[in-house]
Amino acid sequence: MHGPRRTPATAALHRYLFNPAGLGYLALVAVVWAWIALDVLLFDHTGNSLVGMWGFLVTAPTSLVFVQLSGPALWGGVLLAAVLQALLLGVTYAGVPAKRTRSRKRRTGTTGKNTPKRRPATARRTSAPRARAATGTR
Repeated sequence: MHGPRRTPATAALHRYLFNPAGLGYLALVAVVWAWIALDVLLFDHTGNSLVGMWGFLVTAPTSLVFVQLSGPALWGGVLLAAVLQALLLGVTYAGVPAKRTRSRKRRTGTTGKNTPKRRPATARRTSAPRARAATGTR
């Protein structure tokens, strides 16, 4: 009925990779590489173009380890660098505690089910005149 249970490793991978920080970083990397692909395909570059360096810079410093490789290993290294940095951003995002906000509601004592109700205002006022009458002051 339900899907297979996750191991602790895959649960951690899912928690750290699929959060706003990790997915946002991967989206940024995908947009940059799409821009590079469109630039290479649509525009004629007669000289040397440095547009491809943005793919390495957006995944730096991890991708710079793989610059020495050639062919498919280079592109696999860039992909691995992007996923590794997304995981690190996800770990950082998950490790930062959420800011707790204090409730600004004023407690009156009558809002909750188990809170005692306050005495009516007339009941509080009746005790003071009696005390004054006993002392003979007004």
